[in-house]
Amino acid sequence: MSGPLNDVEVYVDVRSSDGKVNYSTCVKEQLELLGAKIHSNLTLKCTHVVFKDGKINTRLHANKLGLKLVNLLWVERCRETDSRCDESLFPVTDEQVATPVHLQKTKKRYRSLQPTNSIPKKPSRKPKDCSKGNNAAIKINDAANAPLYPTKAKKQLNRKLLMMRSVTRFRKAMVNVS
Repeated sequence: MSGPLNDVEVYVDVRSSDGKVNYSTCVKEQLELLGAKIHSNLTLKCTHVVFKDGKINTRLHANKLGLKLVNLLWVERCRETDSRCDESLFPVTDEQVATPVHLQKTKKRYRSLQPTNSIPKKPSRKPKDCSKGNNAAIKINDAANAPLYPTKAKKQLNRKLLMMRSVTRFRKAMVNVS
């Protein structure tokens, strides 16, 4: 395709002001209409780099290779005048370089707004007045408040506790009736 930028080989790195959205494809389409050859990598074959809020490494590498680094307005002016404009009129400024992601300020994350002492603790698995092998330690009066054992292996003990609870309820009911 012939156009005013026939002898130009371009690498494009154009991004949004926060550096997250890549707008290079739109610019590449305009440059192709002007006759420029587009490169997907920054190599020695490139003659120009169109740069706006791109990666810092792209800018440093282009300077190291001695390529002409121009901003987005150069492409627009070439399109308007339908000719190749002077690159020195469209330099890349420091404001057109995106801040690296690791240097950008991030929002602080808060783990929880609740104080740790307000979270209820898990109840203990065994009643405090019961020992491992001694079932006689449970008294009938304490059976109403004693928690059940969570494992299936302690089914018999759970049955005894439930029976003691019903006995204490029956006694309390009898006392209230008399």
